[in-house]
Amino acid sequence: MAARSTVVALLAAVSSVLLISGCQSLEDEDEHEHTQRTASPVLGGVDDTTHEQVVSIMTVPDAPSPELCTGVVVGARVVLTAGHCVQGQTTTTLQVGFGPSASAPTRVVAITTIAPVPRFTGDLSIDKPLGHDLGVVILAEDAGVVPIALGHAAPAVGGLVRLVGFGLSSAIDVETRGKRRMADVRLGASCTLLVDFGDLATNACHGDSGGPLLRMRADGIEEVIGIVSYGRTASCDPPSYAVRVDAYADWIANVIAGGAPSDCAKCPAEPIDCPPPLADAGFTDATSDASSTDASDAGDASPADASSSAPSSGGGCAFTGSTGSATAWFSAVLLTLGVARRQRRGRGKARRVLA
Repeated sequence: MAARSTVVALLAAVSSVLLISGCQSLEDEDEHEHTQRTASPVLGGVDDTTHEQVVSIMTVPDAPSPELCTGVVVGARVVLTAGHCVQGQTTTTLQVGFGPSASAPTRVVAITTIAPVPRFTGDLSIDKPLGHDLGVVILAEDAGVVPIALGHAAPAVGGLVRLVGFGLSSAIDVETRGKRRMADVRLGASCTLLVDFGDLATNACHGDSGGPLLRMRADGIEEVIGIVSYGRTASCDPPSYAVRVDAYADWIANVIAGGAPSDCAKCPAEPIDCPPPLADAGFTDATSDASSTDASDAGDASPADASSSAPSSGGGCAFTGSTGSATAWFSAVLLTLGVARRQRRGRGKARRVLA
């Protein structure tokens, strides 16, 4: 999760295309005890050792296109993540890591099924702004943790939620990636399938794609209300965008119950109001970098239009690099964030970025 940065030249050196995604939400501070903490950036957030259900989704060490995303356990063997995090991957190229460190997981679990929501087309310039960037990963064995509950109520605009992810805590320092962090972020505008979040102090960044926005219920139980999809710029400027879990709750519940991910009988209707207008989020072009006009695979999106919130057609929170030992691979992945996805999917230019 990253703080806003204007050092565009350094970002370009890390990757010509950056993908950003994932944040979570909390309710108003007076309503729930865990929202009373002072907000801090996940780009620069607080180390998190408590959300064991939030996992890293990585390619195996010898994969041709290494990448790193975040996911959240919502069923005994079901992990919810962003659709672009499983795009172009197979059950043999991805694995799920448990524990607060993506580079040194306490446990690694194989995968039997990966699937985006049925309406996911693979064209991220369409899927992201329409709220189709959602997917599931089915584990080969039980996760061994208590799944996080699904939020069925619409997100409250202006409310605080908790973002958890393995993304950067500095938009220009790849060494800050791979450690699970959390931060409280404020929700902005929403449409049928998306909600935006983040500000100049706290936001999602590269590697947070697929991570949850968590809201505390009145009974003290956290529930996931959003899955980080994409961001506005490669330098992690606000706002970022998350897919609304309440809109897909029936589809997700069907998968958890053993239904086929390809069954779209319980999918939400196609949105007519997404993405939410940027003006509704309280942001204008004055807060975006000049680089926002460039597509970025290192993040999930970069603004396709100065007045729009449509993302780029680039990849997601992918890191790509050479193969080798786990440590060497992870470093290479961080240094070349999103390049492989850009080569595979660079269909067009855009100005939004998330990873």
